[in-house]
Amino acid sequence: FDSEGGFFQGLWTEDEGRWLLTAHGITAAGESVTGTSVYTVIDDEMVTWQYDNLIIGGEVRGSQEAITMVKRPPSPQQASK
Repeated sequence: FDSEGGFFQGLWTEDEGRWLLTAHGITAAGESVTGTSVYTVIDDEMVTWQYDNLIIGGEVRGSQEAITMVKRPPSPQQASK
């Protein structure tokens, strides 16, 4: 479920060090959605994500460039005296 009222379900599959999420669902506006998300773990701090074969309401949206997600470092703390 998403915050706007849509819902989706999918199947996760591991493929040579990356994870594929094949999903389908309905948007809050009632449009059908299908597509595949590809998650590639680069290291303990970095993952890339991109979608492929995205179709929303019968309109082919294709693929996107990979987005890189990096773990945010902890906030600096003041030294104790």
